[in-house]
Amino acid sequence: MKLTKSAEKLKTIKKAGIILKPDSPELKEEFLKIRDSFSSHKIRFILEKNSALMIGSKKGVELKELCKKVDFLVSIGGDGTLLSVVRNSFEFSLPILGIHMGTLGFLTDVLVEEVDNFLNDFIKGNYKMDSRMLVECHVNDKCFVAFNDIVISRKTVSSMIKIRAKIDDISFNTYYGDGVIISTPTGSTAYNLSVGGPIVYPLTEAFIITPVASHSLTQRTSCYACWYRNRV
Repeated sequence: MKLTKSAEKLKTIKKAGIILKPDSPELKEEFLKIRDSFSSHKIRFILEKNSALMIGSKKGVELKELCKKVDFLVSIGGDGTLLSVVRNSFEFSLPILGIHMGTLGFLTDVLVEEVDNFLNDFIKGNYKMDSRMLVECHVNDKCFVAFNDIVISRKTVSSMIKIRAKIDDISFNTYYGDGVIISTPTGSTAYNLSVGGPIVYPLTEAFIITPVASHSLTQRTSCYACWYRNRV
């Protein structure tokens, strides 16, 4: 199932919810700079509870409650932090700004030294919001939503898994090996890339199915959207 969010610009930019990279108290100094930038642009902020405790503040709010009070979220860290924020705040459909303070920066575009200039443009409406695909997985009575990918894997290191794949209830392929990765275009540069899958433009309307250590000479990455169009 494909899940998307609206790409319309924000109607109000008055209050932000800020989440810091976990276990990184050294971010306090940079956070204070970012806080001052938001304040100078008259944007109020609420700090997520665990982030607040990490830097020695008692003025934090649980993420779920925070999401009900703000116009957008700010992830300060790397791609892992942003992915965690997406997963935990998905139900509130809030836009997320990524400020890069981590190792990888595929998704976190804004550097700390760029925050002031960004906020100037942000307030004037000189920005755009990407609408990215997510993937939803159902296992028995449980449901999961992922921004990057979902992996179906073997139970033990010494075994293989057999996966019969269907699209719209039509048989698509059978995979033997360590498993498969079902990736969004955003996730194409993550686990999918590591096992030889293609890099896909982030706004492409397609899922990528990549076998992991497939026991076959012919089975390679498949693209759901392309296969479906060719079939019809």
